[in-house]
Amino acid sequence: METELLQAAHVLTFRFSAIPRSCDILPPGPRVFNGHVMVTEGEDVIVSCTLSETKESISQVTWQRRTQGNPINENFLVITPPDIVHHVDGLGDRIRFIGNITAKNGSLQVLSVSLMDDGDYTCIFVLFPSGPYHTVIKLSVEGPRVFNGHVMVTEGEDVIVSCTLSETKESISQVTWQREAQGNPVNENFLVITPPNIVHHVNGLGGRVRFIGNITAKNGSLQVLSVSLMDDGDYTCIFVLFPSGPYHTVIKLSVEGNFLLFFAVRKELVIFH
Repeated sequence: METELLQAAHVLTFRFSAIPRSCDILPPGPRVFNGHVMVTEGEDVIVSCTLSETKESISQVTWQRRTQGNPINENFLVITPPDIVHHVDGLGDRIRFIGNITAKNGSLQVLSVSLMDDGDYTCIFVLFPSGPYHTVIKLSVEGPRVFNGHVMVTEGEDVIVSCTLSETKESISQVTWQREAQGNPVNENFLVITPPNIVHHVNGLGGRVRFIGNITAKNGSLQVLSVSLMDDGDYTCIFVLFPSGPYHTVIKLSVEGNFLLFFAVRKELVIFH
């Protein structure tokens, strides 16, 4: 009787204490199954975890995670029989337990996944009497993508430099344009756009640069007027998102000289002599 009470006390103490972060060597027997999960930011995702090959009772299922938003491996969900859910660390509104302890299913659902959720998720089944068995699931979150294209233009023409953002529901706090051109080999800001579409010109290009995009539509495109050879270079389009931060792409603008005009002028000069 005394031995049984001590075992019960051990189980209760273990249930609400920190679970070991890893079990490098697992004894033969129960197996925990998982799978690498890939999802696009903003979507909901199911992170599966099931147990097999055991008839032992499950005293607890614990979930831990180490993510982009928190590099420390910490508990965030604890489930005790029959299916009582304990939320930890403030993720309650975004985490749902969709498994069933009796069926040896510890799966969960994460709602409105963000880039900060990308990382390693550890699913731990605590069995009685043998103890914990775990597996690690990699959750990969595909973030925003900034699209562009190589632009070619003839000197003297106007040109549109396109830049659009996709695959995100985060708000845009700013769009910034930088360039490293023939006329200025140092990469510097020359245009900043803040919501709703307020344009701030930098470094004296205001008269020749127009913002033609729309922040709400995730379009950061611009137009450069009367392009010169000095405009040839690399143009960097930066979307600053909240809360994940900046995403950028580099557009190559190639300016071809007007050689026909040059030849005509040179020929006239020769005839004049």
